This record gives sequence, C-alpha cells and structure tokens, in this order.
Amino acid sequence: MLFDSVSYICVEGVIGAGKTSLSQILSQRYNWELMLEDFESNPFLTDFYKDRESVAFQTELWFLLQRYRQILRTLTEIDLFHPVVVSDYMFMKQRMFCMVNLDENEQKLFNDMERTFREYIPSPEFVIYLRTSTEKLMQRINRRDRDFEKNISTDYIEKLNNSYEDFFRHYKTSPLCVINTDSLDFVNRDEDREKIIEVIEGMEGVYVSYAPEDSNQRIFDR
Repeated sequence: MLFDSVSYICVEGVIGAGKTSLSQILSQRYNWELMLEDFESNPFLTDFYKDRESVAFQTELWFLLQRYRQILRTLTEIDLFHPVVVSDYMFMKQRMFCMVNLDENEQKLFNDMERTFREYIPSPEFVIYLRTSTEKLMQRINRRDRDFEKNISTDYIEKLNNSYEDFFRHYKTSPLCVINTDSLDFVNRDEDREKIIEVIEGMEGVYVSYAPEDSNQRIFDR
C-alpha cells in the first residue's frame, strides 16, 4: 500500500471537482490530519469573480501567501497521533490559476515567487487528481450555490480545466493517481466511494488513471 510510505498527500482538481469532500473522506477513514484551503477568507474573491482583471493579482498574491504559511505551519507541527497529512490543494496549483488569470509579466513574477517559497516547504509525496468535465463542474458549482461563485462563467472553468489538464499531463514530481469523476458520486454513493478507495489503495507505481466503465471520459493519457 503506497500510503504506508507517505506522510503528505494532496487531492487536486478544478473548482467543483470534489477535492475537499474526498480529502475529508480520506482523513476520517485513515485518521489523517486534514488541511483545507481557507479560500473563504480571501477578501478579494467576491470582486474577483465579478471582474477578474481588476483584482486578479491581489487575489493570487493572497492565495500564494496563505498557502505557503498554512503548509509550513501544518507540516512542521505534525501531530504524533495523525502522522499523515491530507490536503485539498497543492502549493503548485498557483501555476494553473496564474496561467488563466494573470498577464505574461505577472505570471513570471508569480512563478519566481512560487519557486522561491517552494524551496522551504515539502512537496506532496502522492497526488490524486480528480478529473472532471467542464459541464459537470458547472453543474456542481451551481448546485452548491455559494454566493461568491455565482458569477463564475463556463468559459473561465473551461480555461482552468485546460490549464489543469496540461499541468498534470506533464506532472512527474510525485506518484499521481488520476480519477475521472463525471459518473461518480463518492459523497452520496457507498459503491463509488469504495471504488475510489480501492483504486487509491491499489496504487503501486508512479502513475495510474481510472475511469468507470459508464464514463464518457477517456482515460487520462500522459
């Protein structure tokens, strides 16, 4: 079992993919320390979804600093009773969002900052990427009806999705498990939840991609 040899696991995916839910499921199941991104405290987020260009730089800067501080604090104060940390984000996600939200000069600045900060924090030892179509992501975003997400456009999610796809197609920093989630409901259906657990627990090498038989998504090929 890959989990036996790792202490820092990240679940990733575009907005609405279910990364927080899966992180909570894994934390409860294995008694792991849970680290969730505090996105709701970002004072620029509501204005960002109304007019991205006006506050994109401030929004991303806040997230960069918040993620760095949280990861550094959490991973240096690991509870002996919870020796494994599972998080619903990875520090490198900054790259995916910056590609969509910032201009070329701003991207260069943020990439330099991200690389500098990353030298001082551990990298995840195992990453789970919840791969989801734009259509399904928009359905989930609309269903949960968060006030600050009401102005999220399909075009924006599509661009983010493409950015995530490109990032993980080239990602080789740690073992990667890709799960196509369009036809899965691991929050409400026990059989889906157990299948995902089975795939994750069965991870042995550095890469695996899983799609249910009834999924319209193709296997993620990198």
